[in-house]
Amino acid sequence: MKKSQNRIGALLAILAIVAVLGISVKDSLAYFTTYARARGGKELALGNTTEINEEYDGQKHIRVSNQGNADCYVRVKVFAGNLVELTYSGSSQWAPGDDGYYYYSDVVPAGGMTEELLVSIQVSEAIKELESNFDVIVIQECAPVMYDENGQPYPVSSAEVWAQAFEVDTEGGAGNE
Repeated sequence: MKKSQNRIGALLAILAIVAVLGISVKDSLAYFTTYARARGGKELALGNTTEINEEYDGQKHIRVSNQGNADCYVRVKVFAGNLVELTYSGSSQWAPGDDGYYYYSDVVPAGGMTEELLVSIQVSEAIKELESNFDVIVIQECAPVMYDENGQPYPVSSAEVWAQAFEVDTEGGAGNE
């Protein structure tokens, strides 16, 4: 009698487990077989978009246009080999920074353009003797305009503007690591 009671107890336990699993499998199957279709879409543009406009006629004539839909600040850096001397002139709106960039001091409105930064290129005699080609590379970066509690934009030279734009920790390390 004891054996049959043990068998009945084991059978009831197995049936209880199957019943519980059966109930949860139904919900699981519903999860894995349910789907929804979606149509259409919406374009989402984040951040600022700028473009370099440059011409060369023995000198680089550099202007940056704001193609985005928000005001921004811009900065430009020109790279050339150490056998090439670069001399900057043009609009007084461009000012050199301690980091090798030239900063445009005004806000560039959406759809607007900076004044011209003129870069004169002097090639050393070593390059002339080698009759070698060289590249002068211009890069530009933009940062969104940030405003203080009085609604005034931070000055372009503010380290906070560029630190937040490029997620840099002003204490010395890179952010977003």
